[in-house]
Amino acid sequence: MNSGRFREPTVISRLKDKQEYELWVLGYLKQNSLYKDNEGSNINVINEDGTIVAHLKILDRASDERAQEIIRNLTPLVFTSTYKLIDCIFEWILEIHHEEGIIDSVPWSFVGKINKIFELQESDELVLPQLFLEENQIYRIILSLYDKLRDFRNTIVHKRSFDISDNSLTITNRYNDSITISNNSLFSLSHSTVQISQLLQGMPMSVKVIRDIKSHLDVIRTIHGCSEFDVLKPSGIRYVTHPKRIVNIATNAIEWGVNMYPLWNSLEKRYGGNVEDFELQIIAKKFDDSLLSWLIPSESLQGYIFFTVSEENHSWNKFKMFIERDDFNSSTS
Repeated sequence: MNSGRFREPTVISRLKDKQEYELWVLGYLKQNSLYKDNEGSNINVINEDGTIVAHLKILDRASDERAQEIIRNLTPLVFTSTYKLIDCIFEWILEIHHEEGIIDSVPWSFVGKINKIFELQESDELVLPQLFLEENQIYRIILSLYDKLRDFRNTIVHKRSFDISDNSLTITNRYNDSITISNNSLFSLSHSTVQISQLLQGMPMSVKVIRDIKSHLDVIRTIHGCSEFDVLKPSGIRYVTHPKRIVNIATNAIEWGVNMYPLWNSLEKRYGGNVEDFELQIIAKKFDDSLLSWLIPSESLQGYIFFTVSEENHSWNKFKMFIERDDFNSSTS
């Protein structure tokens, strides 16, 4: 058995079925501003000379008192739904091991599944999905959360022994141990788990998504207890550019040229050399009016003065993103 087993369509479909309800719940809550990243984001649309021609501020917070009350009351649901997503991941992994004859059965209890994962690790028989092979620290953190939060999840579901305040959820388990999770930490826990689940379900893996997961896992390092990635959380500042089409004379391919000099120069003047953490979104319009887009973190742009992107240029493919026509219109209006 190898990690490719987890990429088979029927196997991925089973994980989707397992996680469908919890992902719907957490997606619904986030979509309706019941829990979100409080820092929001800034989007700047820039000209070719680096000047900002439009600025959008998106606040990810619910402001009215009723919404805040809903947030407080639903924090236990966010916690238990997130834990269930983690449980589904490891149950799914164990089911494949059972089908391959590596284990005799899949335990039904949380503690049984956790112990079985550790047993497979110790016997060097554990096979992991590609995501966890490439990002093994993410795997170790998710496993740690599965183990450490188990009894607190059971306390909420079976004992209802928890306290909700304006900014945090406190859970006291049967051993009288307590954990207090701030709303921001709960968001990071849920957000990172949802993204990991989506990657395991086949969402394309990109530098941006992995970086986002790591930054949120760093926020909850006191909960999982593993070493941190030391990845700065994205500042929420995005520069959007619409480069002109050009024709590569050597290959006759259509490309879009991105001139970074004006933006670097503008940032240098604005921040005095302390260039902020940001993302550059490139939106390219094809001849048939369909759109291509790339979202590139600033650390991947260091040293570039001019570069080109195209459908054939694979060096930037990991930063590709899907874009709707409405997104294009809103950034150009």
